[in-house]
Formats: sequence, C-alpha cells, structure tokens
Amino acid sequence: MKIQIKNTPGITDYFGVRVVGLANTYDGDRDTVYQHSEVEEIKTSTEPVLNNYTLGDLQFDESNTYWGNLYIFDNSSFLKDCDYTLHLNVRSSGYISAYRVELYHLTQEFYKFFKSLNESQNNKIGNYGMSFVLPSYTNFTNGAGVLGGRLSKI
Repeated sequence: MKIQIKNTPGITDYFGVRVVGLANTYDGDRDTVYQHSEVEEIKTSTEPVLNNYTLGDLQFDESNTYWGNLYIFDNSSFLKDCDYTLHLNVRSSGYISAYRVELYHLTQEFYKFFKSLNESQNNKIGNYGMSFVLPSYTNFTNGAGVLGGRLSKI
C-alpha cells in the first residue's frame, strides 16, 4: 500500500501509522462468518522512515517491534520536500477481506513517549546487563507520565 503524506517544509512533524485489516472468522458451530478488525504488522524492511535507514533486521536478524503496532516516525528525512510517499507492506492473509490505513499526526511529547516505549521494548541486550536501560519519557518534574498531546487522524 502507498500513502502520500503532505509535508510542511521546514517544520518538524511527528506521525504514527498503522494498518487495520477487516478479518473474517468462520464459526462452524453456528455456520456463521464474523467480521472483526485487527491491527496488522507492517514489514519495515522496505520503508526507510520506519526502519531508520538501517539494514539491521536483515544483517543481524534483529527486529524492532512497535508498541501496539503503531509505527512512529518524524519528517526529518524529508523535511525539505513537499510530500513523501510511504510504502506499507503487510503480509497477505486469506481471511482479511479489506485493509484500512490510519495515519496520525502526533505531538512531540506523544512521539517521544512512544519512542521511549519502543526503545525499552527493543533493548534486548539491556535484559542481560550489556547496555543501559533507559527510563520512559516523561514531561513531569519528579513524576512519571505524559501531559497534553493531540492525537488526530489525518
């Protein structure tokens, strides 16, 4: 799937994207098909802004996960361009009948909070004492959490 993002050149913006599939589940006892939404995993290896322009997944068999399958990124790599085409690759599945792309415009605080969650979750060598474990982002003094934040669908 391709989605084009309109960019305001010179202004740093933060985004989140996810793909939601409409799944069909068959209940043999009732001979009925149920539909429900499920958030799909995006293959980040072919989209530079989602894999931070690295080949780590391919070279070291190291994969990054995104909390809640909300893939966050900023526009620093295409800051001077008017638009950017985002390539979202999801694994095709026979029980998914349709896909919906959700693109979010995030505040800097919300982006930093999600980034700290992702970094903590992906710090596998930190579990073995081989690297520092960084605390989650907070914008409180002497406290924890995130205050404020505008989450809007684009």
